[in-house]
Amino acid sequence: MGHLTGHDIICLSSVPWDYLKISNQQTMKRLSRDNRVLFIDRNMSLAGWIFDRVKAREYQALRRKGVRKLTDNLYIFTPPFALPWASKSVLVNRINMLLTRISLKPIRKQLGFRNPIYYSYLPQGHFLAGKLSEKLICYEVIDEYSAFPHVSGRLTRILEDKMLAKSDLVFAISPNLHRNRIGRNPETHLVPIGAEVEYFARSRRDDLARPEDMEGIPAPVIGYFGGIDSRFDVELYKFLSRSLPECSFVLVGPVKEQSVSEELASLPNVYFLGPKPYEALPAYLKYFDISTLPYLMTPFTENIFPNKIFEYLSSGKPVVSTPIPALLYLDKEGVIDCVEGHREFLARIQKALKEEEGDTVRAERIKVAEKNTWDARVEIIAGLIADRLELL
Repeated sequence: MGHLTGHDIICLSSVPWDYLKISNQQTMKRLSRDNRVLFIDRNMSLAGWIFDRVKAREYQALRRKGVRKLTDNLYIFTPPFALPWASKSVLVNRINMLLTRISLKPIRKQLGFRNPIYYSYLPQGHFLAGKLSEKLICYEVIDEYSAFPHVSGRLTRILEDKMLAKSDLVFAISPNLHRNRIGRNPETHLVPIGAEVEYFARSRRDDLARPEDMEGIPAPVIGYFGGIDSRFDVELYKFLSRSLPECSFVLVGPVKEQSVSEELASLPNVYFLGPKPYEALPAYLKYFDISTLPYLMTPFTENIFPNKIFEYLSSGKPVVSTPIPALLYLDKEGVIDCVEGHREFLARIQKALKEEEGDTVRAERIKVAEKNTWDARVEIIAGLIADRLELL
């Protein structure tokens, strides 16, 4: 594969830069080592002024800063507020992307981004395709957007069909996402998610202090970190916490679905510790005895590839998950347990708690994690882009 260097990349992100560090930020941060990257934050809806004025003011403050320079090669741009109802209307999406393009024009001129690679994480990004004097169009699919709650699946499929048709390269993070798109664009490549494995390997250090808010929580600890939202299987966790009263169930991350916390808050052995800085997560992981991925099986979760799986495996400790299709190969390799049903999930946790694991099993988990770094993933993406540019 070729080496991608000396290019300008404009990235239309599906999340703001300051959100959880997922593929958008991890990929662009690494591409910016040898290329210049202009990262366009996901625009906030004007409805934010009604429903979340604090965040709306914070967003407006970022807007006033103009383009922010994070490193010599990495720039962040916060676009104008978006019109509401984008999830229901093609016209609203067209207008929002037009506003983004207009506001982007002086920034491109200021930075000298004249013939960039355009890299979109959004189906509606097709409205910018062909409008940026770009030499290549890439589209990365990290979720089944048509399965999002409160989103028109039909509208999303219309937008994505156009994005796929305009893209020179498509990257999909899970087998199902890849399978559902390669028929619409033969240049669709399966490039699974990565993790900052070396960073999370700190969880194996003896000198890593126990977080203060875990001081009074008794072991053994069954843990989870990440967003606590509609994907989270509340009934499963209720069943587990009642079946294992001697265990502590620790949830680290922002509660995005209030009903989840309301249903679990009354249970004496469930602890909501709230969102934590990314830098603090290895310390929490160190004091998990077992890590879990308790997701409901829905059209959305059947297409995901949770990057926390390799973060978990970096610790070398057991992981129990519901049967997310993208992770089943890890179950076959014997490094995680993917199980269906509440009782089977409980049985795997009980087995992991009782058995004394040897160093070999832990080493295998760590080895799998070390093969799936963000650096390795982005090297594949950069190589595919470089090879395609050579054909132009």
